[in-house]
Amino acid sequence: MRSNDPFLFMVHLPDFKTILDTKDHTYTIRMVRTVSERLATSLDRDRIYRYRTETLAVLTTEESVDGRPTERVIEDLFLEPFNLEDKPVMLTARILTVPLSRMEDVDIVSVIEHGLVTEGLSPGVHLHRIDSKDIKGYLREQAIIRLMRNQLDEGEIDVVFQPILDLKRGRFTSAEALARLSSEDLGDIKPSEFIPIAERAGLIHALGMSVIRTSSRLMRKLQEKDSVIRQVAINLSSHQIADTSFSKSVVRTCKDEGIRPSSLSFEVTESVWVRNNSDLLRLAKSFKNEGIKLLLDDFGTGYANLEAVYSGIFETVKFDGMLFRNLSKGPAGHDTIANLIALFSSLGVKTTVEGVESPEQEHDAIAAKADSLQGFLIKRPIPAAEILQL
Repeated sequence: MRSNDPFLFMVHLPDFKTILDTKDHTYTIRMVRTVSERLATSLDRDRIYRYRTETLAVLTTEESVDGRPTERVIEDLFLEPFNLEDKPVMLTARILTVPLSRMEDVDIVSVIEHGLVTEGLSPGVHLHRIDSKDIKGYLREQAIIRLMRNQLDEGEIDVVFQPILDLKRGRFTSAEALARLSSEDLGDIKPSEFIPIAERAGLIHALGMSVIRTSSRLMRKLQEKDSVIRQVAINLSSHQIADTSFSKSVVRTCKDEGIRPSSLSFEVTESVWVRNNSDLLRLAKSFKNEGIKLLLDDFGTGYANLEAVYSGIFETVKFDGMLFRNLSKGPAGHDTIANLIALFSSLGVKTTVEGVESPEQEHDAIAAKADSLQGFLIKRPIPAAEILQL
């Protein structure tokens, strides 16, 4: 059925980059050509365009084909394997429907890019139609990007620090640096929202170095007053890990601020370890030369990767609070936690229990012989000025 309004159908192939890592460029060209030819069996060939390497665009006024919605027709084309080098290959696809008539006063390309985000996309065919929610999401993302850019241009991003209690010493000996972002219009923005946006917008390096500079300045002041806080831990993103010049930037910043690089440590989540294994091993080697320690964060949030612990690059494992709470509900869970901590201790790896929010959780962590505790019950995140008073 022909409509008076033009529609843009984006056919995104997230498998392309993975295939490119294992096959030559000729193979990927054939793959895209094969997909284009199949699209042309049901759609006007002259309306099929290459948007970028792994994305095709279909521009049409046909909202339906033979009585079926056009996006469903495209979906059907991916339900059968493609013949590539005489082998059947199933491809994952994200099919984005963009009603162009509703895109007035909006940056269409940016809205499309927002809609094409495929992080965590499972295999198969995924349909999505751009609607007012997508446009609102895009506008919110752009507002967050502007806010981050303004804060970085004017100085540094806001950072608070959560003290970590060393159980053997009975006092705080370190703290975790936590970036914060807020405004009157947007309110408090969670790191789980603004960190991925910073990565997509190319701001993650600037944001990360801002946190490192702020943490280094705090460490210099702590050392000047001979504070009990001896180290600040900073979260790392996969983008920073992949940057071959990152370790040099860290060392240079520490020297500029007058502290030893070993005054900082860096936290890496299990998912980052899985995705960036080789890059992380390279970074760990550079860090080791400077005495900078790595911590494995959020242990047990889906990977519980003992391989990471056995790699020998992590000085500390931080148990995710939810995992600890779930395993500590019964005798078997208590034994599991205690055995894991004993195993890590035998490997020379320290343990921190995060997310401690009740006396019961504190008791369980102490009984399991964890090395340190972190959480709202122990101490909430506080500004740098208050850290200096500990």
